[in-house]
Amino acid sequence: MNKGIVSAWAVVAVLGAAHVALGDSLKRGTPVPRDAKIVVELALTPVTAADGTQQVAATLTVKNTGDGPLLVQRPENRKAILFYVSDSRGNIVAPELRGKADPAFQELELRPGAEMQATFETLNFITGTAWFGYDLKGGATYHVVAVYRPSGIDGPGFCSQEEVIALK
Repeated sequence: MNKGIVSAWAVVAVLGAAHVALGDSLKRGTPVPRDAKIVVELALTPVTAADGTQQVAATLTVKNTGDGPLLVQRPENRKAILFYVSDSRGNIVAPELRGKADPAFQELELRPGAEMQATFETLNFITGTAWFGYDLKGGATYHVVAVYRPSGIDGPGFCSQEEVIALK
C-alpha cells in the first residue's frame, strides 16, 4: 500500500465486524446489492504537511444499517473510494496523478449494525492502477464528498454528505 492512501484501518465492532471468514451465505466477490442499507460518513481535518503545504486528512465511517451481513471491499482497494472536491465557487478541483499503485485486494464481512472506519492522511485514492490526490491551496475553502463502492466499480456507490473545510 502506498504511504498516504490509508494511514490506518480500524474496524469498530458495534455488533461485530469480522475479517472475512466466509460462511455459506457470503462468497468472495459477492456483490453488494443496490438496495443495501449503507451509511457513509466523512469527517475532515486540516493538517500541515512536513513541507509546509496544507492538506486535508479524512476519516471515513461506513455503517451497515441493514438486516443482513455484507461482504465489502476495504477502501484501499482499487476503485473502492473516490473523493470529489470543489472550491468555494462550486468548481470541481481536478485530482493530480501521484503515480501507479497495485494494492492487495481485501474484503471484510460487515454484519448488521456494525461499522468500519478508515483514516486517510490526505485525500488520495486509487482508480484502476492510478494513484490520485489533490494539491489544495492554503487560505481556500473546499467542499468534499466521498463515494464508497463496497463492490468496486461494478457495484453501487454510496455517498457521504458534503463536508466543508477551510485551510489556513
